[in-house]
Amino acid sequence: MEERYVPMRRCVGCMRSLPKPQLIRLADTPDGIAEELSGRGGRGVYLCVSEDCLSKAIKKNAFSRSFKRKIEDEEYDRLREALRLHAEGSLEVM
Repeated sequence: MEERYVPMRRCVGCMRSLPKPQLIRLADTPDGIAEELSGRGGRGVYLCVSEDCLSKAIKKNAFSRSFKRKIEDEEYDRLREALRLHAEGSLEVM
């Protein structure tokens, strides 16, 4: 039996290439940064489900650069909380 092709994506925080199912896709929506499940919602970035990767991405200004706009601290706080809940398995990221 042939192995299925698994697409690889790069985390904007740690810059590691990982299989797409291990990362979450974040897109810029009118309500702010949110998880994009379909993968077809325009420009998106991929992130490991890790507080450390989120902190690295914020420090490197990766979201502002990718979405071509200034990201407010409130959005980062909301994303940090949602990512924590997602890592616990309580909730999907937004």
